[in-house]
Amino acid sequence: MAEGWLCIFPFWPWPPRKQFLITEVPGLVASLNIRKIVTRKVDSLDLLRLEKLLMGIMEEQFKYINLFGALIGFLIGLLNLLVLEF
Repeated sequence: MAEGWLCIFPFWPWPPRKQFLITEVPGLVASLNIRKIVTRKVDSLDLLRLEKLLMGIMEEQFKYINLFGALIGFLIGLLNLLVLEF
């Protein structure tokens, strides 16, 4: 009865599947040569298009860095005001 339940469990048995992944995945990654594929794709992009893509990704991060800087500046200014007053 318990053996039938284990057969329908999709991740059973774990150790043989883990061993399969350990042995097969490195060869698969090596055969795909991901570094060469990514390099070829980036090199094929137009320079202005690549810059636009990167700026689109970084734009939101820059916004948060700017807001964080304003918050820190406000807190330092407030602390400075409190120190000079007291």
